[in-house]
Amino acid sequence: MNLKRIGLLLVLLLGSNALADDSMYLFTIPTDTAESVQGPLDDAIEATLHVPDGDVARRLLESGGGVTVMQASADQVVVSLGTRATLTTSPEPSHRRSSFVIDYDEPAFDALIDSLRAELGEAPHITDLTQFVFEYIDDKHYRNGFDLASKVAATRAGDCTEHAVLLTALARATGRAARVVFGIQLAETDSGLRAFGHAWTEIHDGKNWKVADATIPIDADSEIRIRYLPVISLDNEGPGFGLDMARLTWAQPARVSNIRNSRLIL
Repeated sequence: MNLKRIGLLLVLLLGSNALADDSMYLFTIPTDTAESVQGPLDDAIEATLHVPDGDVARRLLESGGGVTVMQASADQVVVSLGTRATLTTSPEPSHRRSSFVIDYDEPAFDALIDSLRAELGEAPHITDLTQFVFEYIDDKHYRNGFDLASKVAATRAGDCTEHAVLLTALARATGRAARVVFGIQLAETDSGLRAFGHAWTEIHDGKNWKVADATIPIDADSEIRIRYLPVISLDNEGPGFGLDMARLTWAQPARVSNIRNSRLIL
């Protein structure tokens, strides 16, 4: 099996959700808001995730610490989260190193890192680094499955997973701790709320983890409210990374329902 295509096979394992019409996302997830919701949602929201195994999903979400699990049953988990929730586990030495997936020490990165430093300096701000990756990947499509960072550096192509691995690689190459995160993105517009299976990056600023999503240009979310529900980080970045990603299947919802303003102060 070609390990670079395991990500595509994982999507097929996650259920019957259709691929998103926006090629930057892995797949769409049906959503509905509570009848009590009138107008835009508050910063903190609650939602019911309809999952394969509620108990396993609860343990997985609680171990990451990125969201508050309020209730769990056989096939549902009720969570509360803010707009840019992150996993709370501390940075590890591995979050700075090159690896099989985040292979920024490969020759494909030499010219790219030189260009990055020439444009943004030795220690670029997280926002600038994220925008750099958004612009660098100029062939945005859903055909690559899951490419290693060095291939993304060479091809400048891919969807959210490619944006996430390249941003993680460049963050590490410029001295920051960074990791790839998988979960759900909720996009709120005047016409309603949509949910997507998604991958993004978390970068540590020395004090806290920060969400960094290179699929979205910095000025593009002014009319779209984006929320992130992190489920897992890619902890195994070796050749068996596909097996690590399979943990996501236990908490990947077939539907997100009863979305409403949270009773908790986050």
